[in-house]
Amino acid sequence: MRILKYGNINDMPKGWRTEEWHYKAYHMWYQMWIRVSTHPSYKDSRICDDYIYLSKYINDIPKLDNFDLFKENPKGWSIDKDIKIPGNKEYKFEALSLVTRSDNCKDRNNRCGNPFTTNNKCVRENSGLARRKPVRGINKKDGSILEFESINETRNSGFDPTGVCHCLRGKIKSHRGYYWEYI
Repeated sequence: MRILKYGNINDMPKGWRTEEWHYKAYHMWYQMWIRVSTHPSYKDSRICDDYIYLSKYINDIPKLDNFDLFKENPKGWSIDKDIKIPGNKEYKFEALSLVTRSDNCKDRNNRCGNPFTTNNKCVRENSGLARRKPVRGINKKDGSILEFESINETRNSGFDPTGVCHCLRGKIKSHRGYYWEYI
């Protein structure tokens, strides 16, 4: 039996990855070990003795809430130890939850404060919503006006958002026959 630095993987029978969710569950188990072993914010956290073995962890996953949704589409899910029991520091069955990544991010942001200080992908995607600014394009020839809720919306009317952005920053004077300004 080969023992890895992060837990024991070879207690599983050969060919155990028969379903798509097995791979994702293994990945969540491995990342749990990485976080607890290396991440500074997890320095007080630990993993229960049962989850040293991947087999015990894989057997417990189907018993969690939301497993049916996770099994249908394993992408976009996370394992969490402190949504059920706030402030929990141990990965154990009683505390584990299968949650979507966005729900996990929202919970983390509620606990930790400012969402703009993290490098988490889903937080970065959602943070752009707060920074959207409406823009106005003024035709150079006839003075007609086009208004958009954001720079990205200009794409639907045939404008390049990068060109619009360059106009707004003063790098170029116009883009596709329009002057651009924030509303």
